[in-house]
Amino acid sequence: MEHGSAAVEDAAGRAGHDLPDIATMRERAAYALSDQVPDDGWETLTELFRGSICELIPACAALIPRVPKGDTRRVLVAAAVDEARRKLRIGDGGTVALRQSRARKLARCVSVLCHHYEDLTSADA
Repeated sequence: MEHGSAAVEDAAGRAGHDLPDIATMRERAAYALSDQVPDDGWETLTELFRGSICELIPACAALIPRVPKGDTRRVLVAAAVDEARRKLRIGDGGTVALRQSRARKLARCVSVLCHHYEDLTSADA
């Protein structure tokens, strides 16, 4: 399974730049936060979330300078990026409960970064 990018034009109009596939990332995060994941599915989700976070961190960080200084969104996005970097350092879980907890933490980071990415790239941002 891919991490989820779509080749489209970026904010500067450059064609071919891979932008995050926010819809797919949100869908995976919602699935991980549901009670439908089998015990053997957490490792796969964790790897997908790690890939998504590695994709979203630079995408969101690149948008921070576009937000005016003093705008609360600037602080929130920077904090979300920092928190996502910290979450990437979470070690492997030895039990199903720990693997589930780790995947869900990463899923929440993906969800938050997707929100900020959409917020800062929307037409009225």
